[in-house]
Amino acid sequence: MMDFRKSRLFVCLVGFSCASFWVFYNYLAEFCAFGETSQGYLFPIETFRRIGGNFSQLPDIDCHKNPPFLVLLVASSYHHVNARMVIRQTWGKERTVAGKRLVTYFLLGSTVNLSQQVDIAAESQKYKDIIQKNFTDTYYNLTLKTMMGMEWIHRFCYQATFVMKTDTDVFVNVFYLTELLLRKKRATRFFTGFLKLHEYPIRRRGKTSNSGASP
Repeated sequence: MMDFRKSRLFVCLVGFSCASFWVFYNYLAEFCAFGETSQGYLFPIETFRRIGGNFSQLPDIDCHKNPPFLVLLVASSYHHVNARMVIRQTWGKERTVAGKRLVTYFLLGSTVNLSQQVDIAAESQKYKDIIQKNFTDTYYNLTLKTMMGMEWIHRFCYQATFVMKTDTDVFVNVFYLTELLLRKKRATRFFTGFLKLHEYPIRRRGKTSNSGASP
């Protein structure tokens, strides 16, 4: 009888712990983003809602009327102006490959400098290819930038067949990529990319690489 009571108490404690963790995780993820001070410490700065929240900049596309085959989402920042121009003029140019439509959009966070934000708005108005939300654009907010891209696809362009996330310092062979995707003949539950085995993320403060590294 005593063992049964202990077991029941243990199950209740585990359940309570799991529920507490779930509440804490959802509260933290919904209301906090993190930025970096000059001393390298993290502190809450801007609200980023995983579901709600308005976009500051949106591209000019109607995926319902003309859904693209492939959407390329490029993580960028204010200072990557030249890189964005090069991508627009080369592999990121809207085009049709093997009868399939390809489009490229840039993922940006917000800047605390008002004149820089005005520049971003003007660039977005001119090229209509920027996706932006109100979280501070720092290295430690790259995860939020990726989440923003996923949210935009989910809300505004879920009709796209494929989505690729990349960076401004990457060259994408869109012709080979389109050929590869068409050859797979699969558009659901399909993930592809470079798999890094036996590597681990760097979590030590002061490191700037987001790639895997051996311990």
